[in-house]
Formats: sequence, structure tokens, C-alpha cells
Amino acid sequence: MAGILGESGYSVCDECLRKARIEREWENEQCAEERLICPYCESSIDDPWYYDEDDEEVVCPECKRAFELEITTVRTYRTKRRIEDMPDGWNGGEL
Repeated sequence: MAGILGESGYSVCDECLRKARIEREWENEQCAEERLICPYCESSIDDPWYYDEDDEEVVCPECKRAFELEITTVRTYRTKRRIEDMPDGWNGGEL
């Protein structure tokens, strides 16, 4: 039995849908987390800073199973005016 998907109306067999669902569930991918989480036992790994961008595999300290690791870096910026550019006589009010 096949289902009709989307506006264009293509079909996908039930077996293909089942295999795709099993693969998604097996990967148990943890996306964009601020914590390092084991995809098997879902424990949070205490010291994620131990790993760097060259590490592709990690062994969970809890369940001892290896899993793939991808580290992404987020940049944040902080800006401020230079004190030497402060106008003469400025007393902390509006410029």
C-alpha cells in the first residue's frame, strides 16, 4: 500500500517509509545542543571542552559506546566605544 505525498502527488511504498523511520530513529541525532549528549543513553557528557573540532568519534563515559561527533562554533561579538574618542566635556548624558 502506498501513500500519496505532496502537491505533485508522488507515492512512497510503506516499506520505504518504514525503513526511513527506522533509520531516523536509529541515528537519534542530537542537533544544535549546547550540551554534548550521547545518542545511545542520552547522558550529558560533563566535560565537552575536552573534545576539539578534529575529533570525529567519542566514546560515552557512561555506556561506553562510540558515536560520531561534529562540533560547530558560534561567534558572538561585543563592541564598545573607545574611551579616547569621548568628546571633551562629556558628562555621561546623551551625545
